[in-house]
Amino acid sequence: YLRTATRAKCDTYILLPPAPQWQCFRLPQGRHLPAGPLVADGDGRYFTSTVASHKITVGMSSDGGRSWEQAALPAGGEVVNVMLRASARYHRLAVATHVRDAQHRSAFHVELLDTSGPRPRLLHDYLLGAGDAVLSTSISEAAKTNNPRFDFPSVAFLPDGRLVAAFTDHQHSPPQMAVLEPPRCQTRPEFFALGPCAACELGNRCNRRR
Repeated sequence: YLRTATRAKCDTYILLPPAPQWQCFRLPQGRHLPAGPLVADGDGRYFTSTVASHKITVGMSSDGGRSWEQAALPAGGEVVNVMLRASARYHRLAVATHVRDAQHRSAFHVELLDTSGPRPRLLHDYLLGAGDAVLSTSISEAAKTNNPRFDFPSVAFLPDGRLVAAFTDHQHSPPQMAVLEPPRCQTRPEFFALGPCAACELGNRCNRRR
C-alpha cells in the first residue's frame, strides 16, 4: 500500500500483479482507510494511528478495515513522528513516538498495547532516556541549527516478546538501543538497562500486577 498527499487522485494505492501497477484502493462500500501509519499483524488485523491535539488515537480492525476500535494515548508533547509494530504471536502492538516540549526538547515514548480483545488496551507506557536533548527533525533543520538529527523513532519485537527501541538524550549520544523488560510491581518508576541505556515505565503501580 502507498499513502499519498491530499492532492493525489486517491488517498491510498495498491500495487497489483501481474504487471505491477499502482491502482486506487478502497474498502467495501467505497470507504477510505483511516489516515496515518498502517501495519498488519500475522493474523490479518490492521492497526493505524492518528495525531491531534497532543493525543494519539490507535485504531484496530479485525475485519479487513470495515470497522475500527480505538484507544486514545497521551502523547506528552508535540508529536514529531509515530511508528507502529504489531505481533500476532504475542497479541501486542508497540507504538513508538518522538515528541517535543515547548522548549523543543525531544522525548521518546513506547506504549505497549494488548490486542487480544475486541479493542486495543494500554498495558505499559515507557519513557526512554531523560528527554533533555534538543534535536533536529529534518536535514534542512540540522543544517541550520547544527543540532543532531533524529526524526522517526524505531521499535521492534524480539523473538521472546520483549521490545527494543532507539532513543537519544543529552547523555546517550549518538542514539542508543534500549531493551524493555516487563515491569515488576513497585510504587516508583522502574528502570531497565542494557549497557548504558535505560528506560523508565511511567505510572507503574502495584494494582497493575501481571
